[in-house]
Amino acid sequence: KYPMDKVHILPNIIDFNEFSKYEPAQLKRPAVVFVGGMGYPPNREAAEAIVKIAGEVLRRGKLVNFYLVGPSPPPVKPPVYATGYVESTKPYIKGADVLIAPIYRGGGVKLKILEYMASGKPIVATEKAVEGIEDVVYVRAETPEEFADAIISILDGKVKMDFSRNVKIIEKRHTPKVAAEELLNIINGILD
Repeated sequence: KYPMDKVHILPNIIDFNEFSKYEPAQLKRPAVVFVGGMGYPPNREAAEAIVKIAGEVLRRGKLVNFYLVGPSPPPVKPPVYATGYVESTKPYIKGADVLIAPIYRGGGVKLKILEYMASGKPIVATEKAVEGIEDVVYVRAETPEEFADAIISILDGKVKMDFSRNVKIIEKRHTPKVAAEELLNIINGILD
C-alpha cells in the first residue's frame, strides 16, 4: 500500500488561451449547445435526452435551437441540429446562449464542463456531469422537464447567477501553468 501523503492529484487542464483564437459560430438564436463524441454511450444518451428536452421546450411554446456538436450524433430534425465532427468545439461553445450536459453516467474527465466554464456562459447540467469539479456555477437539472425549466428561465433572464465566476475558477485551477507549478512543487518536495 502506498502512503497517502505521497499521493498527489494534478487538476484536469484546458488551454484557456486557445478560446481567444476562435470566433463564435453563427448559430440560430437562441442556441443551446452540447459537445461530445456521441459514439461514447453516456454522450449518446445525453444527445437522446436533448431531443426530449427540445420537445419539452417546444411544448411550452418556446422556439429554441439545440446543437449536438461532435461525431456520431443520433438522427435529428429541427429544432435539433447535429454538426458531426468539427475541428474545434470552441466556436460552438462561444456561439451558444446556454451550454448543457445531461450526463447520467460515466466517470470520465469532465473536459466539456471545464470548457463550458471557460466560456463564462450559462451552464445547465446534471450533478453527475459536474462531479469532481469544485465550485462550478451551474443550474442543476436531472429530468427533461427540469432542463426545459432551466433553459427557459435563463433565456428569459430569470436566473441571476454569476456564470462568469467559472472563468476565474478555470484561470485559478485548470490551466497548463497551474498544473506545471503544481508538478514543480511535487518534484521539489521529493528532491528536498
